[in-house]
Amino acid sequence: MERALPPPTFIRQYGKPKPLDPHQTYDLLSSFLVTQTSRPHYAPSTQTSQLERLTDVIGIQIGAVDPDEAEEHEKERERVEEEERVRVKKAREEALGVMQDEAEEMVKEEQEVVEEQEEAEEYGEDDDDDENDSDEECAGLPSNEKGDDSDVDMK
Repeated sequence: MERALPPPTFIRQYGKPKPLDPHQTYDLLSSFLVTQTSRPHYAPSTQTSQLERLTDVIGIQIGAVDPDEAEEHEKERERVEEEERVRVKKAREEALGVMQDEAEEMVKEEQEVVEEQEEAEEYGEDDDDDENDSDEECAGLPSNEKGDDSDVDMK
């Protein structure tokens, strides 16, 4: 690792810490997850899945969640994660296909340019014309008023 890591975040304590019992922890995690999943652009993540699993375990411990219900939640999470993996895989394949199509087009264009150059050489066009073309391209450029070549005014 060549770059420096950011400094740790310091949390200031403004009072005595209050211990949370499992009921409070379950309530806080549940309400947090409800607000996260109700956002308009919610996408499941590993962190959210882990918090959901933790909430289910605490819920089972305190009796708020039935173990069968927790298993159903787990199956649903696995289904959603699989759908997300398939969606990402499809998007990658589409992007790769587009990139391959663009690469093929570029190769075709380069081949056409090479063929045109070969045809031009076959018909007896010489390289002197190319030099004249480059002179004509630069002919329209304005020169600076003092007549020297530098664009930077040194003072």
